[in-house]
Amino acid sequence: MSVQDPTHAAGHMLDLAITRNDTEIADLYVGGMVSDHALVLISLKVKKSMTSTQWVTSRAWRRLSHEDFASDLADSQLCCNLSEHADATVDDLVDLCRRVMTELLNKHCPVVKVCRIVKPSTPWFDGSCRAAHGSTRAAERRFRRTHSAADRSS
Repeated sequence: MSVQDPTHAAGHMLDLAITRNDTEIADLYVGGMVSDHALVLISLKVKKSMTSTQWVTSRAWRRLSHEDFASDLADSQLCCNLSEHADATVDDLVDLCRRVMTELLNKHCPVVKVCRIVKPSTPWFDGSCRAAHGSTRAAERRFRRTHSAADRSS
């Protein structure tokens, strides 16, 4: 869609309206002269990307009691009677370790299914922005913990 009417008092016309490739111009209207320039109204059909949800499995690691886990691990087949594992192959020991650790984790920190919202990434938020954001948040947490003038200025 292009501008057909003059947009300047001297008869000049607006040459360009820049949009993204996926943005459609719905309507374009040249209004009255505001100064020596005319008011140009453009209606856009913006396609908003939809957020989607994703189900992932996770463990609530913060709920893990280190003391209870360590106690159960010490009482487990993995740590008791080590002499009975003397003739075991490496594969048998790895399987035993995997089985015991999975059982203990399922007991102390069970797997939960969590719904996460997947948002489209913003093109300007690159690696350097992510690093700056992370260091800023770390400085804020340090200041809240210490309340020192040096941490506040950083």
